[in-house]
Amino acid sequence: MTKRMRFKTYKILHNLGTITKESEDQLKEAPRPDTLCGKAMPKTLNSLTMGQLVDILSVKDGDGVKVIEIITGLQPKDLDREAAESVVGFVNFIQSELKRISRMFKELKPHYTPEERQAGIEDLDFGIFGTIDWYAKRMGITNHDDVLLVPWLHIYQCSSIDKENHEYQQRYMKVISSQNN
Repeated sequence: MTKRMRFKTYKILHNLGTITKESEDQLKEAPRPDTLCGKAMPKTLNSLTMGQLVDILSVKDGDGVKVIEIITGLQPKDLDREAAESVVGFVNFIQSELKRISRMFKELKPHYTPEERQAGIEDLDFGIFGTIDWYAKRMGITNHDDVLLVPWLHIYQCSSIDKENHEYQQRYMKVISSQNN
């Protein structure tokens, strides 16, 4: 049933609570479509800008159509004519990609020394603005809005480099400290 259903029909039936569990289960497994509204869909979200990522994170849960609009520029009325399976499949893909991106950034959390912990470094969490501010300072950018135009992957890669350098510095200080004792 859901393979032929248009997204507009799906939304109406979903809001009425008349979509069967079988249909919902089918849609949970819907794959990423190659195209929506005749436009090629990305295979990853690696090309998103930091601004797009921030915009996506500010969208309320369950508003996959808004997220599609942020990523592709497609309007909700255009998506209504698409197959429900295609639209929901792209939303499924987006959710999977956002989980991947989140895991990548979580893996960048540095390993703190006992001295850093004692000084309260783990209390310093400035969220996404902190990341934008750090990158702006790192790159000598004076306008934070300019950072929003940078691909998030570039910011991630710089953060990864800084983490590796920080961990090297910690190891180096231990070597120096052990030689002085």
